[in-house]
Amino acid sequence: MAGPNDLGVEIHRIDIDAFPRVQVGLSLLDPTGRALKGLERRNFRAFESGVRAEIEEVVVDRTPVVAVICVDSSGSMTSAIESVKRAAGLFIRQLDGEDQAEVIAFADDPRILSARTRDKSILLARLQRLVAYGATALYDAMWRGLMDLQGLPGRRVLLVLTDGQDQNRDGTALLSRRSLAQVLEKARADAVPIYTIGLGGRVLKDELTRIASQTGGRAFFAPKPRDLQRIYLQIASNLKSQVILTYRSPVAIRNGLWRTVEVRAGIDERQGTGRELYRAPGKYVLEVAGQGYDRLKASELPAQLPNLQLHDVDLNNLLEGLPSDLTEWLLEYYQRPEGEP
Repeated sequence: MAGPNDLGVEIHRIDIDAFPRVQVGLSLLDPTGRALKGLERRNFRAFESGVRAEIEEVVVDRTPVVAVICVDSSGSMTSAIESVKRAAGLFIRQLDGEDQAEVIAFADDPRILSARTRDKSILLARLQRLVAYGATALYDAMWRGLMDLQGLPGRRVLLVLTDGQDQNRDGTALLSRRSLAQVLEKARADAVPIYTIGLGGRVLKDELTRIASQTGGRAFFAPKPRDLQRIYLQIASNLKSQVILTYRSPVAIRNGLWRTVEVRAGIDERQGTGRELYRAPGKYVLEVAGQGYDRLKASELPAQLPNLQLHDVDLNNLLEGLPSDLTEWLLEYYQRPEGEP
């Protein structure tokens, strides 16, 4: 059980584009959940699958933030709407000049209040259009936010506020077309952390906590609307206090295996440990820049081809389940007449 002086090490993403150099984006949190600042290399130790790794540097993450702010605007939010506007507005005001944000309100379905922009005045003005009505398409809202973040450069994050759960107006069934499992799968595949904010006593705390923990985000709970301002400010502060820890993998070969990254942190007498998995690039893996390393369906390859690299290609082993389809497509593509797209 965690002690009162323990630190929280939250790993948000692992970048292996420059493998065998591995970059780990993380936050170091005090017992209250606030991110610590002024961190140096001496505060950390890194291990990969149990083997000590050489840390090259630890720097503050200056990558611009790209945030989607999803706000529950269902009928039950009527009395809290003004508090939500003020609190989400505080988060927007903390954004730096190169940061971007989009605002999505969701009730019977998700709707864009403000498209992605760096202009905080536009974001704040559109936020004032928030009105409460209808049911709660929570999962569809998260899905829409993830789709709008897909493929964008920068530190992509999704903030989701709700005072309830995904349900229709009668409260008898789910409303969203997308499932929670689909949302979690996409968030993990796209490396987008989801920060969940539960307002009041009707939220599913276990579900919101699971969404955050499985995507590298963090769950917050506000008993009263007045607590929202503190939470949005804390999320903004924590985002600005994240660091990038860079180490060289002790196993530099491209073997396509899953590996465990463990980061141990210490400040004075306080200690903390965080763990996350990544899969090394390998012999039978398709590499797609900006999307990590994973198997792709044959039908997805043409769209991804501009970013595609193949290492030690064995066509019969590239794709589980559909080797003949993939083989046929690749052979057809690489044997096409010169100059043909």
